[in-house]
Amino acid sequence: MVIFNKDKALGFLKQKYIKNYLFIFIKMSEIQKYTFDTDISSLLNLIINNFYSNKDIFLRELLSNASDSIDRYNYNSIINKIDHKIQNKITIIPDKDNKQLLIIDTGDAMNKDDLIKNIGTIANSGTKAFMEKAKDTNLIGKFGVGFYSAFLVSDKVTIISNKNNEIWKWESDATNNYIIEKLDNFTINDDIDFKQGTIIKLSLKEDLINTYTDTTKLKNIIKEHSQYINHPIEILIKKEITKEIEDEDQNVDTETEKDIKTDTDTKTKTDDNNLDDLFKVNTDDDVIIEDVDDKPEKIKEKKMKKITEYINEYQVVNENKPIWLRNSSEITTEEYNKFYKSLCNDIDDPYCYKHIKGEGQVEYKGVLFLPKKTKSNIFERGVKQNNIKIYVRKIFVSDNSSAICPEWLHFISGMIDTDDLPLTVSREMLQENKIIQIIKKTITKKSIDMLKNSMQNIELYTKIYNTYQKNIKLGVYEESTDRERVADLLLYYSLNNPNKYISFDDYITNLSETQKEIYYISGDDIELLKTSPFLNRFKKNKLDVLYMTDTVDEYMCQRLSQYKDYKLICITKGDVELPNTTQDHKDLLKNKQDEYKILCDFIKKNYSNEFIDAKISDKIDGLPCIVTSPEYGFTANMEKIIKAQTLAQNDSSTNYMLNKRILELNPEHLIIQKIKNINDTDEFKSYRDLLDLIINSSLLYSGYPIIKPVEFSKKVINVVMAGLDLYDIDNKDNDKIDTNIKNDNVETIDVTQID
Repeated sequence: MVIFNKDKALGFLKQKYIKNYLFIFIKMSEIQKYTFDTDISSLLNLIINNFYSNKDIFLRELLSNASDSIDRYNYNSIINKIDHKIQNKITIIPDKDNKQLLIIDTGDAMNKDDLIKNIGTIANSGTKAFMEKAKDTNLIGKFGVGFYSAFLVSDKVTIISNKNNEIWKWESDATNNYIIEKLDNFTINDDIDFKQGTIIKLSLKEDLINTYTDTTKLKNIIKEHSQYINHPIEILIKKEITKEIEDEDQNVDTETEKDIKTDTDTKTKTDDNNLDDLFKVNTDDDVIIEDVDDKPEKIKEKKMKKITEYINEYQVVNENKPIWLRNSSEITTEEYNKFYKSLCNDIDDPYCYKHIKGEGQVEYKGVLFLPKKTKSNIFERGVKQNNIKIYVRKIFVSDNSSAICPEWLHFISGMIDTDDLPLTVSREMLQENKIIQIIKKTITKKSIDMLKNSMQNIELYTKIYNTYQKNIKLGVYEESTDRERVADLLLYYSLNNPNKYISFDDYITNLSETQKEIYYISGDDIELLKTSPFLNRFKKNKLDVLYMTDTVDEYMCQRLSQYKDYKLICITKGDVELPNTTQDHKDLLKNKQDEYKILCDFIKKNYSNEFIDAKISDKIDGLPCIVTSPEYGFTANMEKIIKAQTLAQNDSSTNYMLNKRILELNPEHLIIQKIKNINDTDEFKSYRDLLDLIINSSLLYSGYPIIKPVEFSKKVINVVMAGLDLYDIDNKDNDKIDTNIKNDNVETIDVTQID
């Protein structure tokens, strides 16, 4: 046995550890456990005013709760083998006179304990608990706060719940308190037999009475958010009728037609002295005078008046059924078109549609449509796109297409419904996660499939392509995993097919075995492209060239670069080598380069601001020279696009790439042959002026801006005047060009013969 000596222990602690241990003892004595104090009114205010961005959401939340309640009641009836004869429905009664709105369901009601647990306890979801109990159910509620959205529009909320003929009332004004009391009975109106279910009565805020008792407004909210709920949603409409009733105050005595006729007849008989019927003589010679009423018989004529009465009429608002839950083989085109018009508020039928379904890791169903018209703001950055509506368990939660649809597909309309999407507490926004990405990929894939299927009808697809080609090209630019599948959708006119669209696959089909390139030329006008000098050698070699006239084509081709095994080549860029080019031809070209080295060096020296290189080329036919861009430089069309952009002026990297051009010279052309030995001596001064004209002309027909346009114009005018022998008239022109340049080694050049 160990004997504890208190004094020794304290002495030991005092000597060595007393300070530390004493500190610990003191701290431990200060630690206590507390319960959070809750300011319920502040908490409710936080839920009401911060969870929801739109007051209309309250109706969606209450209808969702009502739908879940009916589903729970039906489930329990099946489990407990209860045969109930109550019609499943949700009823909305706007009551402007009493400044209130009623939402009534025939679902699973609540007793006192249920009201305390589900309503009196914030964030306790009866639906969530039920779903955990019944795994196969498909209910909506989850967080247990949707009910409190009712306070967005009401100062006071009253719940009347009838469960097994036991009626309980719950009431609160969103403060720290609520009341619960038992009722002997409760009547709504003569139309509704309140035997089972729940009534939510909203005492509307003064400034919202007109808004949320307006039946049109309520219908629109239901159509947007809740039209596909499983159960009928009916709304009370006060229908005005006019009818006629007897106006007793306006009835008068009048003579009938018969009375008037009888009186006339009587007078006539009297006038004719036919008095026998009036005066009868008896056998006693007594005269008997009958009583005659001189006034005709009078009757009352009925006067009618019109009165206005109001009768109760209950209209079902959500008659549209969720078409996406049906088998696609059972749905007609007419049904799809009708559904599209209702969903998207369009008057036209769509081009085509695609029924989608996903099972496995993520389950979803939906329908995608391709409208005949595109929105004007489809390419605006930062603008919310709302073409695809998102539903969770048939309840609309969002129309922010950007979350589940890539930007280039914002022209696709439709909807998608899933049980698996993660939502915020307000159920107004999606939470980014893996499920979202899966659905996004699926929508992309199915949209591409829909477009590819439509290509089977080339007439139809031509209309689609003319409407959405910019989007498709943007898709090629943006997509990484499906880029080539999107490229399958591209169509272009070409050198060999100027009046008919062809695809990349069509182009490849007609290639020789040696050609591994897809040639194209870009510009802003197809008619100008058809006359481009770059096409000449392709015409001679019977090679096809695609015409690309959209701004986005330039960006797209930079990103695509290759389709299948074929490289995309812009024919206005340098070093474009045609198929079957022999080594002998390459050697010959190299020799020519050496022969014209003086001219090339002269151009590189005197035109260094315009050209990074000058070289001999075999791609020119009929022209002295042509301007191209390096392999990774900007084409003429791309330069126009870049310079038109506001930010391009401040982009140093972009500015560096501008004006990086190559002047390619045709050694077979007479002019190039005549000036190949040009230098800086006075002897060649006039040749340099001619070279200015030639170079500027080549810039012009190659699609680039000319150098010093005013000087160029003057020189052109001088050439024209010289050709017309007008210099004798005015020999004071300082810019005159000697058109008969003579040199011991060079023949006279007639500039009027320049090609």
